[in-house]
Amino acid sequence: MRYMILCPLKQNSDEPRKALRLKHLEYIKTNTEKIIFGGPTIAEDGTPKMMVLVVEVSDPAQAQSFIDAEPYYSSGEVFDWVEIYPWVQVMPELHPNALASEIEKEKTK
Repeated sequence: MRYMILCPLKQNSDEPRKALRLKHLEYIKTNTEKIIFGGPTIAEDGTPKMMVLVVEVSDPAQAQSFIDAEPYYSSGEVFDWVEIYPWVQVMPELHPNALASEIEKEKTK
């Protein structure tokens, strides 16, 4: 199952974020097999605002364990809060004509 993890940064978290960046990047690299995609949202001034990750793990507890071990989160200094949601990929299509099939199902309801 895939889960989206939303992690908005705390105000004034630049110092701890920068101090933990190497550990964060190493953690991400160590766990690439679980990560479908991820990265920061960016404010108009170019600063990061929120980390967004989609991970593939077997259940919500594993998604929580994944983020619990992430250095930015485990420090308690970088993220304001974290939310985890089940996530379904629509685009790009995982299977040819998946979207067209869904459209046809809706038309026959």
